[in-house]
Amino acid sequence: MGSEMCIRDRGRTRLRNELEDTDYIGGWGLFDDSLFSLALEQFHDLADNGQPFNLTLLTVDTHHPIGEPSASCSPYPIIDNSILHAVHCTDYLLGNFIEQIEQHPAYDDTLVVLVSDHLAMRNNAFSLFPRNYERRLYFNVLNTGEAAEVKKFATPMDLPPTLLSFLDIEHDASFLAGINLLDTPAAQAQRDVRDNRRLDAIRYLNSNHLSTVKSQIVYSLKSFPTDSIEFSPGVENISFSEQGLSFDSTTDDPYFMLPALPGVDYDRSSLLLSLQNDEYLETKIYFKRQADEDYSEENIIKRNINAGLNQLIFDLSGIANESRVRIDPGHIPGGYSIKEIEIRSE
Repeated sequence: MGSEMCIRDRGRTRLRNELEDTDYIGGWGLFDDSLFSLALEQFHDLADNGQPFNLTLLTVDTHHPIGEPSASCSPYPIIDNSILHAVHCTDYLLGNFIEQIEQHPAYDDTLVVLVSDHLAMRNNAFSLFPRNYERRLYFNVLNTGEAAEVKKFATPMDLPPTLLSFLDIEHDASFLAGINLLDTPAAQAQRDVRDNRRLDAIRYLNSNHLSTVKSQIVYSLKSFPTDSIEFSPGVENISFSEQGLSFDSTTDDPYFMLPALPGVDYDRSSLLLSLQNDEYLETKIYFKRQADEDYSEENIIKRNINAGLNQLIFDLSGIANESRVRIDPGHIPGGYSIKEIEIRSE
């Protein structure tokens, strides 16, 4: 394997400009038919270059709570349900994508890894599922030359050492929380995932290598002074802790204002909002396109979320620099729990 690898990081903002119709985009990003179409072009470019490469795709059509099927797909014929329509559609698009890359000579030396990022969160198809069935994360590797279904306890942290083994890559890396599933007996693979040593290792990785890229984080709920947030009338019992921000609202219009961030380019920024809620909520982000204008219903980003832990990403492009972002977490009186707020700039 060569020593150089081509790295290209392209998200919603950049890929949108490559669409024939720049308005054809969903709430979570590119529709999957657009994603796979652009990915096929990139696969050919990378494969024709003759150098090792990693092409990673994130599909979003099946995102909870209702899914957003691509317009090019026919609906699922058995049940009229938007999540099932989306799953049916993405399954077809993925199969078609794999069939097309199989035609390229480079496929003989290519692994295709299919993996879910987390268990399904509550969605509008939950009532169709069996009660108390065993839920598992999905992990499948195609084109390994091996045909076997292995029953072995595994976690997402096991994927890197396992995939390096599949690729026959020699390395001296040590993995603090993952194992190579190919050479670990089933009995040894059965681990206590809540072991304190393992949790400490994961916290270290998250803090130093994954979630905290300090040069890109321009605002964090846990790093800015708590008095820099301004709350609306009717917000009471405000509490900041390691678990985040919590408060009660006596009105149906609670909101809070983040501080102004001088020097931050909102056109290259996004906001992460993580909420724990007990019922359906309408969450809004209010912003200003001109610094001297008022907040209005014309300048909002809105998401409808179901009960549970919800992690929302908002593209902040178009917001006036140095203006304050206003967050309306819900539309009903009661308690609110904000686990995380973070603004990152490219």
